Amino acid sequence: MNPRLIALSGPLKGSVFPLTEKPLTIGRTADNHICLDDELVGRHHARVWLKETRPYLRDGDSRNGTWVDGRAYLEKFLEHGDRLKLGSSIFLYFELDEPPDSLPLIIEEELNRNREKDTLRADYSSRKELQVYYRAVDAAYGCMIEALNAISDTKALLSLVLEEAFKIIPAKRGAFLLNGQVLGPDKWTLEVYAQRDLGMEARFTPNSKQLGEVYRQRVPIIVKDITAVICAPLIVEGRMRGVLYMDGTDAP
Repeated sequence: MNPRLIALSGPLKGSVFPLTEKPLTIGRTADNHICLDDELVGRHHARVWLKETRPYLRDGDSRNGTWVDGRAYLEKFLEHGDRLKLGSSIFLYFELDEPPDSLPLIIEEELNRNREKDTLRADYSSRKELQVYYRAVDAAYGCMIEALNAISDTKALLSLVLEEAFKIIPAKRGAFLLNGQVLGPDKWTLEVYAQRDLGMEARFTPNSKQLGEVYRQRVPIIVKDITAVICAPLIVEGRMRGVLYMDGTDAP
C-alpha cells in the first residue's frame, strides 16, 4: 500500500504527495505542504493524513468546500480512486504501489472537462469577483432575513427569494423547481416562476439537459450559449430537492 495524492489538474498538475500519519495541509498560503495559487482555495483549505492507517480528509477554512467525487464533505475517510476537488485543482487518491496505466487518460479527461466551451463551473477566478459575489450575497441576506422569517407559505417565500435573486444575477427570468421524495429533474411538486420587472408568474421551459447535469453533478453550472443560463442545486440533508434556474441575460 502506497497512499498518495496525485494532482490531475490545477497549478501542481502531475505532482505526487505521499500520505503519512502527519497531516498534509492544503491551502493558498505558503505555510501549507501543498500550496495552491488559487483564489478559490482557502488559506488553510483542508488536511489529509492516515488516521488509524486509513486516509482521512478534513475540511478547514474553505468557503467553496472540499469536494470528493462530486459531493462536499467536512470530513471523510477516502477510498482508493476518490477524486478531490479544491478550487480549480483535482487530486486523485491512489494507494497501489504502481500508478494506474490509465492515469494519462484520466488527466486528459479532466482537462477536457475544464476546456468545455459551453459549460463552466460557477467558480470565481479572481479575488475581485469573489469579493463582489460575497458582498452581493451579504446585502441580499440582510434585506431579506426579516421578511423571510415572517413568511410561512413556501411559494410566497420562494417568490421573494427569486425577486432578490434578480438583484444579484442579471437574468431576464427565473424559476424555483422543487420536488418531494421523487428524485429527478422532471417530477416537480412545486414550481415558482418570475420575469424581471414584471412582478408576475411567467412560465417557461428550462433546458432539460442542463437540469439533468445539475442533478448528476450536484454542483451549480453557468452555461454561456445563445441564451446564458445559471442553474444551482437545492440540497437539503444531503438530498436533491430541486433547483434554482435563471436565464436570458445579455450580460457577459
